[in-house]
Amino acid sequence: MDEKEFNDASELYNNPSVSEVNKIYLCFSSRAKKICISKEGESTYLYINKNYYEEHKEEIDKLIINIIREYKKEEICIGSGKLINDEVIKEICNNEIIKIVSLAKYGFFDKYSLSKKHFEMFKNSNKELIKTQYIDKELEETFDPIIDFNNEKFLFSYYKYQDLQKEKINFFSPIPQDKLYYLKYLGDKTVITISTNCNIKEIIETLKKYKKNTQVKIEVLDKNILNQALIDLGYFDSNSEKYDNITIIPKSIKKDNISIKKYLEYERLLYSIVEPAMNMSPFEKYIYAYDIVKRFKKYNKPKKDNKNIDNLPSEVYINIKSSSRDLYQILDNDYIVCVGFANFLGDLLTKLGIDNIGLPVFVDVSSTKATKQIDISKDEWKKLTPEEKHRLITKQQSYIPKDDFSGHRRLMVHIKDEKYGIDGIYYSDPTWDNFIDRNIYAHAIMTENDVSTSVSTNKLDDKYLLFSATSIDEFNAMLNTIMDTHSRKRRKEYVETKKKGRKITPNIINRDAIFDFHYVFNNFLKEFSKLFHKESDKIKEKYSCLNETNYGIKNIYKMGDEIKEVIYEIAVTIVSKNNKTIDNDMLKNAISEIYKDAYEDGLRKEELDKIVEDTEQARTVEFGSSKRTI
Repeated sequence: MDEKEFNDASELYNNPSVSEVNKIYLCFSSRAKKICISKEGESTYLYINKNYYEEHKEEIDKLIINIIREYKKEEICIGSGKLINDEVIKEICNNEIIKIVSLAKYGFFDKYSLSKKHFEMFKNSNKELIKTQYIDKELEETFDPIIDFNNEKFLFSYYKYQDLQKEKINFFSPIPQDKLYYLKYLGDKTVITISTNCNIKEIIETLKKYKKNTQVKIEVLDKNILNQALIDLGYFDSNSEKYDNITIIPKSIKKDNISIKKYLEYERLLYSIVEPAMNMSPFEKYIYAYDIVKRFKKYNKPKKDNKNIDNLPSEVYINIKSSSRDLYQILDNDYIVCVGFANFLGDLLTKLGIDNIGLPVFVDVSSTKATKQIDISKDEWKKLTPEEKHRLITKQQSYIPKDDFSGHRRLMVHIKDEKYGIDGIYYSDPTWDNFIDRNIYAHAIMTENDVSTSVSTNKLDDKYLLFSATSIDEFNAMLNTIMDTHSRKRRKEYVETKKKGRKITPNIINRDAIFDFHYVFNNFLKEFSKLFHKESDKIKEKYSCLNETNYGIKNIYKMGDEIKEVIYEIAVTIVSKNNKTIDNDMLKNAISEIYKDAYEDGLRKEELDKIVEDTEQARTVEFGSSKRTI
């Protein structure tokens, strides 16, 4: 370090070396007795003693002015606010070489606040960037690129002004009410993506208020929330689009975006389907929706040139697969498979206020495949009664492949209806009642016992097992088993990592086990909230820990006792459900009410009796001692 003490300011004043320094910092320092120069790397610091400056202010101000005049570099830094005045700013503006000006950027104790007067001086002199620690209030809404303070400050959350100017920006959570006006600073070509976690209505209203022609993409995480926002905005009142630039990103395999106009067409259609059932009891609403879906169209799996679609290129496979699964696509084509039936029914039930979740399972399809081995024509097979088919399949046990499972989708539904004395969790499978020629409800309202004693079924995700718990102890045991499975998986991952040379400490494993618990529990909690909407809201209101967003280790330990209470209340909610078998009379009464209220002329007694008889026959085979489906 080359350091030189000066007896007075005149020596530096007359020193020609000022024009040769790369970058200069002018600031106060207690380490200087009067004035000193310190060269650190390529930067030069001019340190001035504060008391010395007060005694020789006029002379030192002249010195600073001279340094600015002679300065030949792009950036200059004045570190102390008291060294800045109108004359200093004027000289900086007159020096055309200087483009970047730092004014007390780190002057916490000797601050300078950029004023409107100085800003306009810099602006008129074509400076590129002004760095300061503070700005005057009247400049807070001046987002000129040269004001570094406004460019760098957070407008809300972690969003800065320059973020709003980007080509694309995503909002993941609600924008605070008092910060919505910042949307007026969105760039003219900025495309924003918001999710249904955001305050959609307020965001769109703000964009319209400021006449922003911004492209808006809405990612659908919860369609109920989106539809309510669109209803509040008046979009469902008219066929005309009130905001042309909205695109919807629905939950879909294909991930195709659709215009808001097309989205509203689909949603109006779906609402029109459930409209006749709006005043029915919950159980009647459920049977009404189930009746619509199971008779919607015949199960039809698309293929490509008679090839197995599983062996096709990824993009082709996704397009074909989605055509029989995605809700809006099945409304427009001839295809539908189990996922399509489940998605369709789930959407109608949600619109009717019936809580439900999609349930991915593996089902034993051995008996179905056995029919292909039986030496009987299709026409003869169709003429057989369910009991005759069942006996024929039983004789063909040697032809049945063992443990032949296939992926399948059904629904888990929470029905609470005082009119019929129902309050329980039921399994719903419209795919297996998809007979165009027979109107049956054998798989409409299965209990856990029905499922476990009929065709062999394995739930694809452990968390769904928790909904079948019949006691608090069983619930806790299941949760511990699920966590143990995750723990073994985690340790296996660490063993593999250790083989690669990375050092692993037991402490890390213990901490990760806590994170694993919260990951598993929160995934389960999302499904619980969908299946027990009202109960979930009460629990979340009671326990603030469920709204905790900071998952640091300390917070997780702090939340421990409350989480135990939450788990207990959830377990009580699940195990207290009646899950009583819905008998034929109950079903018959509901169907009778539905057809009387929703369809012209209703059903004749003999038609109703035939439905119940066919359903009973199908259930006798399905839930009989052979435990195999036809």
